[in-house]
Amino acid sequence: MQASLYRKYRPSTWGELSGQRTAVRMLRNAIQGGSFSHAWLFSGPRGTGKTTCAKIVAKALNCKNPVEGAPCGTCPPCEAFSRGAYADYIELDAASHRGIEEFRRVSEMAHTAPMGGRDCFKVFVIDEAHMLTEHAANAFLKTLEEPPPWVVFILATTEPEKILPTIRSRCIRVQFQLLAPEDVRMRLSEISEAEGLEVEESALMRIAERGGGGLRDTLTLLEQAVHLCGTKISLKDWQELMGESPASEIDAILKARFEENGNDLLKRVRALLDAGAQPEDLLSQLMMRSQDFLGLLLKASNPAQSVPDWVLQSDYSLWRDFLAHLGLVSDQMQFSPHRVAHLEAGLLAFGPGASGGKQASDVEVETLRRRVVKLEESLGKVRRFLKDALKGSVSESGPEASAAPAPMPQIRDSSLDVLAENQRRWEMLRREMKKQDPLAYALLDPASVDESQDKLRIYWPIRYQFHHKRIQEERPWKALRGLIERFFSKDTEVELVLGDPPGAESSSVEAGSGESASSVNAARKAADRKEGGAYVSEDLKQRLMKDPGLARLVAELDASIENVL
Repeated sequence: MQASLYRKYRPSTWGELSGQRTAVRMLRNAIQGGSFSHAWLFSGPRGTGKTTCAKIVAKALNCKNPVEGAPCGTCPPCEAFSRGAYADYIELDAASHRGIEEFRRVSEMAHTAPMGGRDCFKVFVIDEAHMLTEHAANAFLKTLEEPPPWVVFILATTEPEKILPTIRSRCIRVQFQLLAPEDVRMRLSEISEAEGLEVEESALMRIAERGGGGLRDTLTLLEQAVHLCGTKISLKDWQELMGESPASEIDAILKARFEENGNDLLKRVRALLDAGAQPEDLLSQLMMRSQDFLGLLLKASNPAQSVPDWVLQSDYSLWRDFLAHLGLVSDQMQFSPHRVAHLEAGLLAFGPGASGGKQASDVEVETLRRRVVKLEESLGKVRRFLKDALKGSVSESGPEASAAPAPMPQIRDSSLDVLAENQRRWEMLRREMKKQDPLAYALLDPASVDESQDKLRIYWPIRYQFHHKRIQEERPWKALRGLIERFFSKDTEVELVLGDPPGAESSSVEAGSGESASSVNAARKAADRKEGGAYVSEDLKQRLMKDPGLARLVAELDASIENVL
């Protein structure tokens, strides 16, 4: 039985490997430098060469005559590798051997010296390493931490985030990327020539695109085409195999779209769907063809198929916007219960096309521009009205008065003037704390200070023992200390006291002023109501309303005074 193409043409040297230049360079340098680590993590999409690279690494490490980190291919170990008979190479599929018992046996095998001799390495390749059970991974971790000097572990996975962080941290990670379309096409061309296949260039590009950058999947697609078409593969045969619609029909749909011929567009779309095309596949073909046209107009790529003349006469911005629109349709179609209707509506919904007129995006921009102009005009009227109202010297429809503007009133908050110096500073501190750190303020709220001048003593009543204790923790204390330095001084000595301040039983809070406790409490409540300044007393409102300009502004706008900045 003949081997599959991806097995038959699996690379055995670095030179045969397509793409992955960074990974190959890293591995060759490590082998050549003689400092190859005992644990490696190969991660990346499927079919990008992770296991293949692991085999080449094992072959190069045990080669008797390596050349610049590459196996010679002729020594006994290399020949044994080529036959698949090298005893010190162990490959384990963690998807089917994922239990703790299997990895206990791996640990036992790892501590057995290699059969090849003292200078050889025993290489373990664990494929699909993310499938290990938690117990198996923990059992494997001990061996990974303290391996024998002759052991090399290579873990290959498509989902590295599922591997235990403790394992990942002990491995050198090598990232494998999807191959570029040109690298895939070149490899397909080489294999087609070696197999005696005649493949149209356009079909070769479509196979490479369909493979999605994974060479193994791409070779499987080529093998499918060989089974259907034999040694001669045309684009038409490939499209029939994959259920793709003819390129001429895709171009006709796009032309109908940009000529705004909705009837012809729906007729062609439904004919293809009736012939067995799937909505997702049809949309994908329309997107790829539009991408071809956009790349051609930007001189960034050359489509494999011929390009109609009407495309060459169109503007690239049309295809840019259309391609972005199809991307949105594709995203939304995944969640639509009516995919056919969604496809048809999405194609018809795109704005005016190549037949003339503005693009949809241009219309939207123009609409937004007009709205902005109107808003600016309205704001200008409001500014002029406010300016005239503050001057207090212009009629509703007349021009601006030339008289000098009335002076603005001097505004001052005197709600804390009744307090002594320490109390006043303390209330200002509490107000700032409430704005900056509400949690710390909740701990500080029950506290009070005395009028001692030698240090700042802060008192918490006995029932607030929790608050007194928590305020001493690092974060709230840091916030409190910073505000004390701001409202008192940097040298202020602070004492946190659990208990009532001296003379708390008396009705006087200020020793020298005779101000009653109720006055201080009233001032504090006023400060709390203000919530950082968001409060204006009735007395202040009345004084402000004596200004004619402000009074008229309040009346005209049916407004109220809520805050003074």
